[in-house]
Amino acid sequence: MLKRSGRNFQLLVLFSIEQQLRANEKQVWQRLIRVLNHEVRNSLAPIYSMTESLQEMKLMGPLTPEQESLEKNILQVIEKRSLQLLEFVENYSAFSKLAPEKMAKVYPKDIVQRMQAIFPNLSIELNESAFPFLADAGQLEQALINLIKNAFEACESSNSSPEVQMLWQQNQHQTTINIIDSGQGIANNDNLFVPFYSTKPQGSWYRFFGAGEQMVLMAEQGSWQPTIITLVIFSVLSLWSAYAFSAAGLIIRLPFIRLALSLITLVYLVRGLAGFTLMSFTLKNNPMGRSPEFWLWSSLICLTFGIVHAIGLKKRWATL
Repeated sequence: MLKRSGRNFQLLVLFSIEQQLRANEKQVWQRLIRVLNHEVRNSLAPIYSMTESLQEMKLMGPLTPEQESLEKNILQVIEKRSLQLLEFVENYSAFSKLAPEKMAKVYPKDIVQRMQAIFPNLSIELNESAFPFLADAGQLEQALINLIKNAFEACESSNSSPEVQMLWQQNQHQTTINIIDSGQGIANNDNLFVPFYSTKPQGSWYRFFGAGEQMVLMAEQGSWQPTIITLVIFSVLSLWSAYAFSAAGLIIRLPFIRLALSLITLVYLVRGLAGFTLMSFTLKNNPMGRSPEFWLWSSLICLTFGIVHAIGLKKRWATL
């Protein structure tokens, strides 16, 4: 409220949130794609593994009765998982409306049989008198596959052999399925329900340094590409540091030192200034999947390095 010449004026400041809404919408789509990728890979990986096992069995010669029974079981699991995966993708293609659960009688022995085929090392404890219960079999099995897969991955950091158990508990009112592993667990329980939170060191570090969700996802999947990119960046920055130390007289004189330091200084300055420009368009275009904070701090660091290099280069130019 402003008062001028005896009159009261009310100042209204309006901000457009259209860019922020678009950025949020894009972020939601990126997360949706990550979920789809995660769910589809978790189903396709065991299917691929079981297919390889069948091919190896066929190459070994005529099948024994036990192998024929195993072959039939594996084929049934592949067929079941493929159908449920198709249903899962179809439900996500129409995610604008929540797909209702397909509640039906689920027999614990059937689920146990399929989980054992997908995860041969899984230890299962089920009472022989287990009775059927109502659930959506597709969604339940997808959740179990994700939990068991994560349980085995959580045991990888343990010195002892991985132990993952599926324990069933039933009464007249409910059925409880416990997935227990020998891993260390999550240190900070506050992050249990944070979407896309990961305890995997590769993904966490890449996310911490703002490498972008695509790089984080590749690191969590065990891809070598993030490691190779990191090594290349490290090598380039190490070479640039060597030229700076050479100009300061701390190591031997390197070739083309004037040209090299001039180009290095130029790259730092251009990157620093360009980063601020990219940051101003982040809310609208989200360049390269980076956050505004990443562009701000990385640009400040590059700009600082460029200014320091420029000052040092000017002082040492005559002796180079």
